[in-house]
Amino acid sequence: MSPRVAPGAAAAAGSDRQIWPCTDDRRVGARTGPCEQVRAFASGGVPQWARRRRGPRATAPVVPVWALLAAALSPVILVVTATAARWMQPPGYSPLGQTLSTLAAHGHGHAVMTAGFLAVACCYVVTAVGLRVLRMPARITLALAGLCGFVLTVFPPAPRAVPVHVAATAVGALLIAVWPILVISREPDAAAACRAPVAIAAAAVLLGLLGWLAGAAIDGWSLLGLAERVCVFAQPVWPLAVAITSRASSPHPGSAEE
Repeated sequence: MSPRVAPGAAAAAGSDRQIWPCTDDRRVGARTGPCEQVRAFASGGVPQWARRRRGPRATAPVVPVWALLAAALSPVILVVTATAARWMQPPGYSPLGQTLSTLAAHGHGHAVMTAGFLAVACCYVVTAVGLRVLRMPARITLALAGLCGFVLTVFPPAPRAVPVHVAATAVGALLIAVWPILVISREPDAAAACRAPVAIAAAAVLLGLLGWLAGAAIDGWSLLGLAERVCVFAQPVWPLAVAITSRASSPHPGSAEE
């Protein structure tokens, strides 16, 4: 038999429930229940509802500064070392008809051009490690493109190493050309460079330049050096664009969920 409760006590209990609605607030999912607030602030924390996820951007990792710096250095290093190696070459070298690989294989500027290729390869790998906002296939593809840069410097276009050098160059260029497709994100607040229309357009441009270079190499075009320079100098631009726009669209660390 259940004990009787005096009417006054029941009324008092009802009034307490109305003034201090811990159970009811928790049952209906209220976010401002007094009990929850008191317990949270007494323990030095914040209520659970105040720490809820606020959308995809609330937990998106910020692109670190070193990754942004590596992406920014790639085109700069490439242009500077190619220009310096060109001026160190004998007068017979033609930048319109001869490739950058020729600079890295012969003449007084071969060490400068080789160092430039190695530095750009390192920048690709570092950028791939730092772009945590991207899916893993995109990061692996960018890192593999950097590894191809290491291979083509280890195997310069000498008579015995030409097949390996050409294969590494072709694979690395193809990976960079299709890389914009891999960074596409369907999130509503995705970075500008990761949105489908922009990324597809970038991939089309890079693939078109790569096709132009391949045609020039096959046909023995007199402007092979120009085609190669346009293609190679355009490749590191898109990783930089992805790094800049991803960092701009990422929240500050303090806004992430605890």
